[in-house]
Amino acid sequence: MPIELAQNASGGEPSGTGQQDKGDNSQKTGNGSENAGNQPDKLRVGSGGSGADNGAGPGSDPLAGLSEEDRALFKQKGWKSFSDSLKSYRDLEKQFSARGPNTQQEYRLGDYVFNKPQDAEKLGYNEAFADAFKQGAHKLKLSPEQASGVHDWFLEFAKQSITSQQQKFAEQTAELVNTAERQLKQSWGETNSPIFQRNFDLAQRAIRQLGLGDSLAEMGVIRAVNGKPTVANAKFFEAMAKVGSGMFAEDDLYGERNSGRNPFDPKEKGTAKEQGELIKSDPDRAEMLIRALPPEDQAMWAYFLRQQEEKRSKR
Repeated sequence: MPIELAQNASGGEPSGTGQQDKGDNSQKTGNGSENAGNQPDKLRVGSGGSGADNGAGPGSDPLAGLSEEDRALFKQKGWKSFSDSLKSYRDLEKQFSARGPNTQQEYRLGDYVFNKPQDAEKLGYNEAFADAFKQGAHKLKLSPEQASGVHDWFLEFAKQSITSQQQKFAEQTAELVNTAERQLKQSWGETNSPIFQRNFDLAQRAIRQLGLGDSLAEMGVIRAVNGKPTVANAKFFEAMAKVGSGMFAEDDLYGERNSGRNPFDPKEKGTAKEQGELIKSDPDRAEMLIRALPPEDQAMWAYFLRQQEEKRSKR
C-alpha cells in the first residue's frame, strides 16, 4: 500500500501554524495534551491498526506510485493489492524449490539402473545396450528417473515395431505361398495328382543335389510356415523340376519299365527290401509315394513320416 500521512481527527489544518508558533513548535509538541490532537500522526504503511482509518478509505488508490506498465501487470494478473502479488511470488518460489537444487552434475553412471525386459533376446537387448544407454543418459545429464523412463519407453516402442514388422512379413509370406500354390496347380494339376507329385519331387531332388536349400531360404524362394519350409516362388520350382527331369531322366522310378509304380502301395505288392532301400537312398521320394496313398495305408508308415517332418523343421 502507498505510504501516506494521516490527517488529524477533525480533518482540518493543524493548529499553531502562525508566525508565533514557528520557533517553539517542538516545545509545544512535547507539552502532552496541549497540542496532541493537532499534530500529524506517525507515517504508516498499509492498513496499520484495526480501526476504520486503515489507509484504504474512500478515494485512496492501493496502486498509487506505480507506473502504467506495473498497473497493467496487476490488472493482467488479477491482483487487487500488493499482498496478492507477494502471494503469487511465494507460490512460484515454492514450485521451483520443490524441484530441488540442480544436481545434474552429481549423477554417476552407477546411479542409472534399468529394468531388463522379459523378452530381452527377442529385442536384441543385452548388457552392451544397457551400458550405452547409461553413457548417453549421463552425457545428457538426465536424472536417473528420467533416464529410466526414456529407457522403458524406447523398449516398448521397439517391441511394438518388431511385432508390426513380423505381422507384415507373415502376411507377405502367406500371400506369396498361396500365389505359388495356385500357379503350380495351374501348371501341374492338383497337389495329390501323379504329375504334380512327380514334378515336385524332381524339383526337390534337384535343389538338394545342387545344395541350394539354404540359399533359397535366404532369397525367400522357400519360406517357413508354421516351422515348415514352403514354396514361395512357383516359377523357380517349375524351373527346378525341369532341371531335375534332365538330371534324373534315367531314374528307374520314372522309366517306362516302372512308370507309375509305387512300392508302398499294397496293391503293387512291393517288397520290404525295395521299400527299405528307397527310404534309405531317397527319403523325400519315399515320403512323397507314401503320402500319395489313402490315409488308412499311410498309417503303418506314420513313424517314418514324423521323422521326415522333424528333419525338415531343423533345416
